[in-house]
Amino acid sequence: MLNRRKLIREYEQKRLEMLKKLQDEYPLPEAPPDQCRDSFLKKLFAPYDVPLPSLGIPSEGDFFIPKRQYSRLGFGSFPFNAEEKLLSDYHKYARVTAYPIKKPIKPLIEERLSVLDINKLLRLRYGSIAKAIGCFAVLCLLTDVRYRMSVVRDMWRHETNVDRNLRMFSWSIEDYLRRFNRRNENYLDNVELELKGQMDCFKFRVDLKEIIRLVDALYDDFRIKGDICNNSLYLIRDAQVDIMELVTTTRKEEEDRQAQLAEAMQKTPRTADPGGYRHKELNKRINHMDFMVPIEARYRINWAQTTMEQSLMSDELDIKAIEDEVNFYKDRAKEFTHFRELCYLAYDLELSDYKRRISETESAYETSMELVDNEIKVTRNKLSKAVDDLKFYREQIPMFHRKIAEVQEIFAQREEANKPPVVEEPVAPPPKGKGGKKGKK
Repeated sequence: MLNRRKLIREYEQKRLEMLKKLQDEYPLPEAPPDQCRDSFLKKLFAPYDVPLPSLGIPSEGDFFIPKRQYSRLGFGSFPFNAEEKLLSDYHKYARVTAYPIKKPIKPLIEERLSVLDINKLLRLRYGSIAKAIGCFAVLCLLTDVRYRMSVVRDMWRHETNVDRNLRMFSWSIEDYLRRFNRRNENYLDNVELELKGQMDCFKFRVDLKEIIRLVDALYDDFRIKGDICNNSLYLIRDAQVDIMELVTTTRKEEEDRQAQLAEAMQKTPRTADPGGYRHKELNKRINHMDFMVPIEARYRINWAQTTMEQSLMSDELDIKAIEDEVNFYKDRAKEFTHFRELCYLAYDLELSDYKRRISETESAYETSMELVDNEIKVTRNKLSKAVDDLKFYREQIPMFHRKIAEVQEIFAQREEANKPPVVEEPVAPPPKGKGGKKGKK
């Protein structure tokens, strides 16, 4: 990991030095703030744009400018790209020379149309209609084929990079460009452990991706009525170029190539090229080396820097997200540990409280049982004593009755002894209307 970061830093330092050198040697004017980059480049390259020829005569050389991204890179759209358009136009019209067609002069006297002319016009009209229908049919078929291949390709969604030799065609510039946007997690040990069926499915999916890219290029060429052999089919040839070779091309190599072109131009006599085709093609190549290559190299380096920074930023964000998740789970684990310890402590406290309460209740029950037993014993003793007393007193009742009778007899004898003797006197009748005196007792 440390060696990888060291290599990345060295590569970044070299890239910055190369970029600074290119910007010093080929500076671009400042773009207006209200204008986007593509519009600014389109306006800047307008003087160097090759006009559309009406009649083409192929040159002797086989001039070829590699295109890194010819097909669409968006998702269902056609984004404008000034560099791509410029390279495409140079590639389309590099092998032709602009000689205008001599249009025939129409006669001043208008001729009347004959039946044959009308039939010819109708045949041309119907032929144009049939040709348009055929074009739309081809476009619809290409769209349908692309959709079917996309459906088959999306059946297996394994998004990792493998080695270039594991593919059917072994060419994919777009995939090599996109490899900076995602990490390569499929290391050699994982590749060896992969099942053969999964690897075959992955290779088939990558091959379908390349075929879809080629179908997109054919669709674009057929829609704009471009030369298929010189445009879209060159993608197979372009795909043999390694992106690392394009990114790491030094300024010295470009200067050597330009010097070779200039030397070849000087050594080519005009007698060997009477039409000037060779000189024109060499001039185009020199113009391309002077104007296009530095700008393209600068934007390649900027693109490489941006993708590298994006990948590093993505890695850092992923690492931070993983660290945050790990810290979150660590905190949760600590909380769970503390919570478990607190639960155990609360359980122990509650259990000890229950034990204490049970022991207190048992001791209270034992004390109360002892008191009850003592009370029962006292009550039994009192009851037995009361029974004995009752029995004794019941036995003493006749004696008390005899004593009471004796006492009553003694009291009666005393009363009889204390009574005075009775004297008999004549009793006079009481007077009427007047109360008499009572006698003394």
